[in-house]
Formats: sequence, C-alpha cells, structure tokens
Amino acid sequence: MTAVVRSGKQRATVHINSKLEKQLLGYAVVAGAAGVGLLAVAQSAEAKIVYTPLANVPIKNLAIDFNGDGVTDVHFKISYTYHGAFSNAYPGTGGGVAFGNNGHTSGALPLPFLSRIGWKLEFKSYRAFITGVAGCHSYCLDFGLWQNQTNKYLGVKFLINGKPHFGWVRMTVGTPLTGTASGYAYEDLPNKPILAGKTTGPDVLVRNVSASAPLKVPGRLLQTLGVLARGSETMAIWRREEELAA
Repeated sequence: MTAVVRSGKQRATVHINSKLEKQLLGYAVVAGAAGVGLLAVAQSAEAKIVYTPLANVPIKNLAIDFNGDGVTDVHFKISYTYHGAFSNAYPGTGGGVAFGNNGHTSGALPLPFLSRIGWKLEFKSYRAFITGVAGCHSYCLDFGLWQNQTNKYLGVKFLINGKPHFGWVRMTVGTPLTGTASGYAYEDLPNKPILAGKTTGPDVLVRNVSASAPLKVPGRLLQTLGVLARGSETMAIWRREEELAA
C-alpha cells in the first residue's frame, strides 16, 4: 500500500509496511461496522411510538408493561360475587383507563381506529368495567361497553419516571367475560397524545416481546457505541442496571 503526500511543489511517496497496512484495514472495517450500527440505533431512537403486536392473547389475567421497565401499567382481571362476575381493567399506580358511558352503562371506553388518546379523555384511576354479568337467578343481565366490539382500542395513561405517557391496547370482545388482545403501543414522549391503532410510519418502532414477559435490556448490550446514539435516556438505563448488578 502506498500513500501519496501532495504539496504545491512536489509529490513524495511514502511506503507503509504490511503490518501497519493490516491494522489500518482493520480499523476501517470496525469503523464501517460501527457506523452501520449507530445508524440503525439512531433510527430506532427517532421512533416516538413503540408498538408491540400480540397473537390474540386472552385478556383474562393479562398484564401489560408498555415500556418494559418491569412495572405493570395495566392489567385485566375477572372477579366474582354472589350475584355475578365482572371483567375489569386496572391501571398501574398514577395511571388511568379511558372511561365513558352510553345510556345507563358506563365503563372502559372502546375507542375506534385513529382516535386521539390524550388529556381530553376521562381516565379512571382505579378500575373500569370491560364486561360483566349480573343477576343470574331467574335471568342474567349482560353489561359493559365492550360487548361485541372488534379491534377497538382501550386508552391507557401510565407513568415513566413519574411523567405521564399515553398508550392503547387493541382488543376484540364478544360475549361478557371473553376477549383477546392483539397488540399495544405507547407514545415515548411524555404528555403527547397517541393515535389509536397507528402501527406504521417513520415514527413507529415495532417491538416483538410477550406482554407477560416485559422487555429486558441487558447492561452488556448497552455497553457499545450504540449507547451514544440513544442519548441520555439509555445511559440512565445503563447506570441503573450497573447499580443493580453491583
């Protein structure tokens, strides 16, 4: 390999030994790979909506951790009383479930595609009915706004580092006490509304993890050049994991 040094007066030829040449080629390969990795990570970091598809998971006893920090942000549970049974959605601490009413029935609100989920909605901070049955002596009374709803969206408000974020769970419910979830998403900017069902576009990051197994980000994976592209939030995660491992 020969390097040519140019000047206004003359050209000088400098010969590089084979060992140094191999080292330079190695540096070039590593730099190129790092550049590709940084670009991919930077593109992911630009995504503002994080979407997780699910394979029609039954909502009975389903717990969802939107951002994979180990904290359940909304969970579903069927409770029984002496006069009936109820399917409820419970938000995490500081969070809420979009709430509404139709006639004499109130509960968790089934939102249509591209509904804006944000501060203009009413959020229930304790629990919200999905469906239920009551009576069941001479007859049963079915109730709940989610009866016979296909691919509708449950609006959710939850906290990340004490700041509110908005998300949704896509669900299909038939008769009372039934139902499945086919995906969920959240907006990674605090206080910013999210559109129900938006799962494509340059501002969407698709993440494939199980709702019952929150996403774990090993500290070892974060200790790469990619950390620089992710910014301060990722560095904070790295530091927390290092502290836990110590």
